[in-house]
Amino acid sequence: MPSINSSRDKGLVQSSGRGTSFTDLAADSVGLRIHQERITLSAVECDQGDGDNKAIKVAAYKLPDGASVLSASLSLLQAGGTDADAAVQLMTHTAAVSANASTGTEIAGAGATNSIGATLRDLPIGTNGTVGDTISTTLGFQTAAASQTFFHVASTVSSVAIDSEVILLLTVQYVGGAPIEI
Repeated sequence: MPSINSSRDKGLVQSSGRGTSFTDLAADSVGLRIHQERITLSAVECDQGDGDNKAIKVAAYKLPDGASVLSASLSLLQAGGTDADAAVQLMTHTAAVSANASTGTEIAGAGATNSIGATLRDLPIGTNGTVGDTISTTLGFQTAAASQTFFHVASTVSSVAIDSEVILLLTVQYVGGAPIEI
């Protein structure tokens, strides 16, 4: 899937990668940016997140060193089948973690205690999920100058068992350089 980019220097262009980027700045400039990314979870991937705060999938892009995240959201575009109670949460970490590993800080979901304005419920992705449902946060956090920000879709307390693909949309508003493909 191509990446659609709108910039002051080049106008509207299509490039390799995924997502949409709107910026008036060059890729190496620091500025206000919005990054959107479609995340597809297979039934096998969902089954790998067994327990609270366990990674199911890492986003394909990370934010550069020292990025300041203003808000983030995770929206359901397509629900999976079978498990009515299947749900996920959005977490951040300074590294990409493997499936079923602990993922760092929950920023949107039932356990998001350190986030300002966070949705304090998990995002249903099974048969109880509603297309368009969103969990979000307006956290306003900044990583250390030498730390990147990785976003993870993580399981909730119960295991996430579905029998069909789940499609999510990750949207991040931040100040920093261009997102980096992992």
